[in-house]
Amino acid sequence: MKKRMISLALMSILSSIGIYTSLHLVQLHYSKPKHQLNLINTLQFMEKWYPRYQVEEEVEKQNNLSDANTVNPFDSSDFNPYDAAMNAPAAPEKFVPQTGCDISEHFGCTRPDDSKYSEIAGLAVSVYGIIGYILLIGLVIIHAARRISRSDVFVFMLWVGAWLGILFSIYLTVVEAFFIKSFCPYCLVSAAVMLGIFICMIAGFGFEPLRMFLRGEIFPTSLFIKKKQS
Repeated sequence: MKKRMISLALMSILSSIGIYTSLHLVQLHYSKPKHQLNLINTLQFMEKWYPRYQVEEEVEKQNNLSDANTVNPFDSSDFNPYDAAMNAPAAPEKFVPQTGCDISEHFGCTRPDDSKYSEIAGLAVSVYGIIGYILLIGLVIIHAARRISRSDVFVFMLWVGAWLGILFSIYLTVVEAFFIKSFCPYCLVSAAVMLGIFICMIAGFGFEPLRMFLRGEIFPTSLFIKKKQS
């Protein structure tokens, strides 16, 4: 019983760290107009905080700036190949950090955050992280308040959540490694937090929640009847 309570306490602490990390990622993600536009297209009530006309103006400005930077000089009648050769940079441009967590080209927040993998169904991945961590804390509190030693439906949901969380973290890490080819420091912290939660869950409860579920000992009576202390 004591070991399980310690595991639950550690899971709550780690989930709080996960919430803090995810909040920072949400703030970073939605500081960019293109992501704000995706947000209000998905959740229209968010226009109260992100007026559509202002967001669309900012997106258009960024698109025009991007187009201006990619103009083909050969299309211009004033293009002089000799001047272009004389003024060409002697070395490739250095990496320019755009956010505080941009350490290098392959280790920073900007590249993963600007990729197509940063959102699912129009919402930032970190939003789902916040929801998940809050649910984990809620399940921990409910189970602890019931003061029972064996697994119940809330522990089973916590067990499933830990498995889903670690699998999703592995998926995101693989995507960063092989598709985006850049690691986000905060994403790695979140993955480490989720790994810690998973270890605490297995250390405290093992596979008991799954065994009880398969034996039909969890649903639905555990919601209403306290199990005997073991």
